[in-house]
Amino acid sequence: MEKRKGLGMEEPTSLKATKRVKIPTGFKCNAQCKYCYYIDRLDMENPSKEYVKTLLAYAKEHGIRDVDFSGGESTIRGDLPDLISSARKLGFRNRCVITNGIRLANGEYMEELVNAGLNEILFSIEGSRAEIHDSLTRVPGSFNKVVESIRNAKKLGIRFRTNTTVTKENVKDLPELAKFLREIRPAAVNFIKFNPWSDAAPHIEKLGARYGEVAKYAKRAIDLLEGVIGLVNVRYIPFCFMEGYEKHVCNFSQLKYDPDEWLPWLRLRLEKGLGFKESLDYWLSTFTGAIKYLPFGDIETFSLDELLNGVVKEFDQEWYRKGETCEGCKYYPI
Repeated sequence: MEKRKGLGMEEPTSLKATKRVKIPTGFKCNAQCKYCYYIDRLDMENPSKEYVKTLLAYAKEHGIRDVDFSGGESTIRGDLPDLISSARKLGFRNRCVITNGIRLANGEYMEELVNAGLNEILFSIEGSRAEIHDSLTRVPGSFNKVVESIRNAKKLGIRFRTNTTVTKENVKDLPELAKFLREIRPAAVNFIKFNPWSDAAPHIEKLGARYGEVAKYAKRAIDLLEGVIGLVNVRYIPFCFMEGYEKHVCNFSQLKYDPDEWLPWLRLRLEKGLGFKESLDYWLSTFTGAIKYLPFGDIETFSLDELLNGVVKEFDQEWYRKGETCEGCKYYPI
């Protein structure tokens, strides 16, 4: 680690853009998570197997080494073993599934995926006990199933990581969850502050915990995990709330990457669809949100008013505007 001049803080030089990308498999899901980005689209038809294989080929052509199959919930697709097998044949180093763990509680099914080429799993776990986890997923029994899935992964020797979306409902539980995570030993732990994006935006008041509260309990959790878990990340929180813990912060305007995160530009390309050439429309989509590609290739346009609002919103997010109260902060130059 090296010091960043003038800030008196360590700069985690290892956090750089990766050769990993998300392969979207559709929005259909077997849960109804309160914080879901796609909660209004769970009934949309999933893309065809051929289309997903096209995404895999496109990613390979652009130098990607690792892929994460993500929904929705990828494990409810009957063709997932074939998709994983295709990823292995294309030569991807890591073939990961991001999952709520409900289906993977079936040990035979997980073994089928492993035989097809699955060698990594990213589990969503939202609390240290069923009361909290099941409330957020809105699926009774889902906590017990994800715990069983983790046991199955450990039996099969599969590398696994965990995601926890931090909301008002589970923020105080982070230290207890950390104690549980110490026992199961994931390769990496991600605490992700609820991000009011897409379909989740209307729920910010109900679910969005304050930065200070997230930082308070995330620091306690980190203290319990440090030295036991190889990598602990906290996403979508400014450095100023995590003083002394800056090396754990990622996916915010001040520090965009973590070692297992997706390559941003290619992630956007695959999520928005391959139905059009990379043209002015695509760059407008990427940088302003004014012209957006629907998931599987159709184009959606917006009014001038929406276009201009999109420009302002995207530039706010891209450049991370700071108010006057931030001017005296040692992190202000970042």
